[in-house]
Formats: sequence, structure tokens, C-alpha cells
Amino acid sequence: MGRYAFFNTHVEYKFAFGIQDSHDILLFGGTFDKEALEVSWKQEELISIYDELEHFSYKLPDFDSFEKNYNGTYELKNYILDNYETKDNILFYKFLLGCLIYHQLSYTPNLFAHFEV
Repeated sequence: MGRYAFFNTHVEYKFAFGIQDSHDILLFGGTFDKEALEVSWKQEELISIYDELEHFSYKLPDFDSFEKNYNGTYELKNYILDNYETKDNILFYKFLLGCLIYHQLSYTPNLFAHFEV
């Protein structure tokens, strides 16, 4: 897919080089359009994404303590990067990506991510 995912919320996510496969984004549901190189989620998927995040060995952040907007998503990202261990672990980056998807979907009814070509 690509090294970056560009969300319709203007959030950009860089997959961890040498650690994370861009297909990890598909772990959190959504519909993948191969031709458009785009994944889309609907707000109804929030519960299933949250359930998926609970399977990780990391404590879930308090999503409600971050503003439901672009800035809040980046604050959440920085909070996780600053406060969680094992940043060289593939599971950490999957967890981080899932948290960012969950947070964006909490304020965007239809979330899209397209990939660089």
C-alpha cells in the first residue's frame, strides 16, 4: 500500500519503517478499495475497533480526555509515544494506529485513509 496513510481528517500516519506493514491498518476493520488505495470506516465500527484494541497488552488511553478533532488526535499520538513502552515492538505500532483510527472515528462519521503511491 504505502509508507503513509493520509486521513480525511488531515491526520497523517507514517508506518514504522522496518517494523510495521501498511496492511496493519486492515486489522481495524474498514473497507479496502484496492483500485483507489483507500480504506474507509463508518462510525458503527467504533465498538469493534475498541474491542480489537482491548486484545493488546497495553492499557487503553482515556480517549475522552483528548479533544475530538485533529489536534486531539495528535495529542493522543504524542501521549502514547511518550508514555508507553516497547516502541520497537510491532504490537506497539499496531496499537498506536488502532488508537488513532478509533479517536478519529469518534468525531468523523465517515473516516477515510488513502495511501501514497
